[in-house]
Amino acid sequence: MPNKKYQIIYAVQPWSFGNCKLNTSTSGKEITNHYSVMSDIDILNLSIQNLADDNCLLFLWVVYNKLPLALECINKFCFKYSTTAFESLTLHEAPTTGR
Repeated sequence: MPNKKYQIIYAVQPWSFGNCKLNTSTSGKEITNHYSVMSDIDILNLSIQNLADDNCLLFLWVVYNKLPLALECINKFCFKYSTTAFESLTLHEAPTTGR
């Protein structure tokens, strides 16, 4: 890893979702068809703290079902949870019936 230290780290973890399929708009394709993923243990073993300046903010992208693991990562990376900075919800139209 580089010796440079950062005051802001925006981490988009490559969460694995097991055998879960993506939503129906993707015809049920596997997540791994779109990007590489890592195991929970491998994510926890990342050395994010080595990139952090003494006064650093961590923005960690997470989906709701990975929130417990994300909180564990925050602690393991030597950060302290403070608040939710951004929230994004994807809305999908309900299927139409043949009325």
